[in-house]
Amino acid sequence: MVICKAAGKVVSTVKNEHLVGTSLIMVRPVRFDAKGKEIVSDEVFVAVDPIGCATGNNVLVAQGSNARFAAGGADSPVDMVIVGIID
Repeated sequence: MVICKAAGKVVSTVKNEHLVGTSLIMVRPVRFDAKGKEIVSDEVFVAVDPIGCATGNNVLVAQGSNARFAAGGADSPVDMVIVGIID
């Protein structure tokens, strides 16, 4: 799992049937320096958001084949899914 910052929503008028009812969110990986300062990466990925996070939230993201199961099943075409919002 990876800590990321939700950077914004992705608008999709047509989706795979397994993704209907979920949002797509742009996320940017976050790391922390030795003093605990947050450093946000320039890389941007898209993750499925079944829990409803807001832009700017730090989120916990699952990647790879396990993300499919977190998103709703083995048939879901998912590689990244938001599984938690970090307070």
